Amino acid sequence: MASEPIDPGPVVTVQTRIVHERGRWVVLLDVVCVPDAIPAVECHRLGDYDTKARAEFVASMVMRTAHRTAPPSLGF
Repeated sequence: MASEPIDPGPVVTVQTRIVHERGRWVVLLDVVCVPDAIPAVECHRLGDYDTKARAEFVASMVMRTAHRTAPPSLGF
């Protein structure tokens, strides 16, 4: 699942997803940007883990960091 890099532009929101893939739990990060007034979504694979609990922990840490470092105007 390779995605073409996009010009980041202003980030609108980020979201983590956890999917089960070949016996492993994969954490994905979806980033929604508005580079040229046309929304673009970029998906990043953050890693795969042996248990769902570990994947959920990583996803929660990523979202905490996103909330902590986001400008107040975004509010995600």
